[in-house]
Amino acid sequence: MEKIFYLAQICEGLSITGHIFLVISGAAIFVSLIGITMAEDWSEEYPKKIFRAITPIFIVSLLLTIFVPSKRTFLLMMGGKAVDSIVEDKPKVKEIPGNTLDLLNEYIKAETEKIKSKNEN
Repeated sequence: MEKIFYLAQICEGLSITGHIFLVISGAAIFVSLIGITMAEDWSEEYPKKIFRAITPIFIVSLLLTIFVPSKRTFLLMMGGKAVDSIVEDKPKVKEIPGNTLDLLNEYIKAETEKIKSKNEN
């Protein structure tokens, strides 16, 4: 169980890191593109070097942001997987939601009858 929470923490850290690098590298690409378009001398390589250096960082951070789940999503996925494996191992577990709804329905009917009988008296 500890491994799941540890992996959730790692996913959260990677996701946050991806977001931070995405914002920083996106801003750097934007500034370097402005520098490239505003440069009067097209032989000036400084903005182009920045653009070439930052683009791979931007792409990697974009992929991290898209494909690494947040901690909440990771824990929900692991919980869903655990529930699926329990239902596969024990088919009687599938009956629990239906039985619960039947029990709840009977309780509501009984309480409604009590209220009706009190109102009639």
